[in-house]
Amino acid sequence: MNGIGISNIGSNAGSKNQQKKTTTVDGNLAVGFRDLLETKKSQEVGATDRTKDTLNISGYANVPQRLAELQKLHEETDYSGMTDMEIYKLINDRYEQAFPHRGAKMELNTPKYQDIGIQNMANLREAIKNPNFVQLRGEASYNRAKEYFGYQGLSNSEIIQKVKEEIPDDGSLENKIEIRDRLAGMGLISDITVMAFHSSIAHLQRQVFRETFGQEAAKDINAFENWLRSGSMEDVQMSWGEMKEFMFGTMKVAEIYGVEVQKELNDLFKELSEG
Repeated sequence: MNGIGISNIGSNAGSKNQQKKTTTVDGNLAVGFRDLLETKKSQEVGATDRTKDTLNISGYANVPQRLAELQKLHEETDYSGMTDMEIYKLINDRYEQAFPHRGAKMELNTPKYQDIGIQNMANLREAIKNPNFVQLRGEASYNRAKEYFGYQGLSNSEIIQKVKEEIPDDGSLENKIEIRDRLAGMGLISDITVMAFHSSIAHLQRQVFRETFGQEAAKDINAFENWLRSGSMEDVQMSWGEMKEFMFGTMKVAEIYGVEVQKELNDLFKELSEG
């Protein structure tokens, strides 16, 4: 595959006008590093319409500090009198407020963010009265997601339109993963196609690292994890068209996962790219 442009936001702490470095996937990728612990003023993570819950978390806090604050809030919360769905919304909204786009971040930077998902799930299991509610699978899980986001009664096309409105395409890879996760959570993307997505992201991470540091460095697992932890993949820019070309060309999803998966992806990319 040639000519697929990927941009990465370079590190320039304190700069109001950050420069974007653009190159090709198969070229010499100059990956910009961000200072993820950049000092910021204390800020309030606001309430959502669904829970009306307000979180006050220090803007400069790192992941462990924020998790500690969320855990303290969880332990101080009286969940009695709340339904399972109300608890589910409250806890998940708190984590999304503290760590926006947390699902995508956990995939792009697992070493740094994996504890978010672990603690989030532990809080749900502790607070929700019916353990089966947390462990829902298949159609029951899809219906729970639709209720959580307020998509009950909508057709698949209407859901896709709502998701596009609520998660506007900002050109980032993180954005694409967030949209994929929301659609998959409601059953709009098949499991095998989600698997193709995941493997493509993992392949892209390895490719960027290898082309940045060379073949020998690519064999060093610790170096790779430290590179991910630095946030090097979090600001990658990639359009739906570029994602399609990468998956169909470099990844050859039709050969690995079958032509039906490629067709599903092609239809999905087309719908997500339109207006």
